[in-house]
Amino acid sequence: MNNIEVLSCGTKSIQTKKVLEVIEMIAFTALMAISSKVKIQTALVPFTLQIFIMMSSSFYIGNRKAIIPQITYMIMGLGGAFIFANGGGIQYVLSPTFGYIIGFIACSYIMGYLLEKTGLNISNFKLITISIIGLFACYFIGIIYLYIISAIVLGKTIQMYDIIISGAAIFLPFDLIKILIALGITRILNRRSKSDE
Repeated sequence: MNNIEVLSCGTKSIQTKKVLEVIEMIAFTALMAISSKVKIQTALVPFTLQIFIMMSSSFYIGNRKAIIPQITYMIMGLGGAFIFANGGGIQYVLSPTFGYIIGFIACSYIMGYLLEKTGLNISNFKLITISIIGLFACYFIGIIYLYIISAIVLGKTIQMYDIIISGAAIFLPFDLIKILIALGITRILNRRSKSDE
């Protein structure tokens, strides 16, 4: 095989990788939209599968590009697509739960950034720690946004303690389970992709 053929094969390999990356981004964006509709409504914030999908995409993509599906999801929802848990449109920024959508972006960026530094070939404990750091960033943004919108826009006086309980604490056990499942699935997929190479 001459140099031209080697270069041609390398170019095709890069192009194939880029196409697969685009497909992955589209797939995870679609899954975020679908998972928002699998919900159980609570007093303030609904239970959905979005944390599971967001964690899965962050683990699977493994770098800061994991932010792309989350940004795309937010832009599409604000653009009018009814893909958020309770609808869509630019007015959704006034929804008390919109902060969690911003939190998804923060979480995926933090996880992607840390995974770029460490790689996935580290202990499960360290990967879980990274995901919990991202998760708490999501909670923090979601809680603060929920408090501000409820107080200023909706004129509702809700104690911060109640928001922390209803907006984070009740979700934590379930979100930790989602993290473990997402990590397990990612490990399996990575092993299969390596065996196919």
